[in-house]
Amino acid sequence: MTPDDLIPAIHAIVPDAKLVTAAGDVFFMHPDDPNLPLATIVTGDNDWDNASNLAREGVLRVNVGIDRDAFRDLFGDLPKWREPQDAGIDFTRLDVLMPHPMYARLYWISVLNPSPETLRSLRPQLELAFRLAAARVARRLAG
Repeated sequence: MTPDDLIPAIHAIVPDAKLVTAAGDVFFMHPDDPNLPLATIVTGDNDWDNASNLAREGVLRVNVGIDRDAFRDLFGDLPKWREPQDAGIDFTRLDVLMPHPMYARLYWISVLNPSPETLRSLRPQLELAFRLAAARVARRLAG
């Protein structure tokens, strides 16, 4: 799937999310929280995040921020590695749900080039990410 396929598919799952684009990447934001995305589509490597080798032609990564319990349900124990190369995970595999190579400690998950089936399987995590963002907004507004 390309970003042009993924954007409407993800937006259909979290229709109230605001889309922000920057440098070819897409950020799905809660409309009242401009600071922290709930999901992203990343299309290239950078100096601090290149474990997925997104420099390969046509490779992108969908990332979703979930909570500790959901992360543990998917992957068991929380990651102990500090650097992706220490994780024992091949972060370059396509269409495999895995911890985010850099932000797993913050309960982010990722998948490179998700198939339509894999994207559909992310529905609960995307919905959770939006609920978590809404809860952050509510806490901030409550003072």
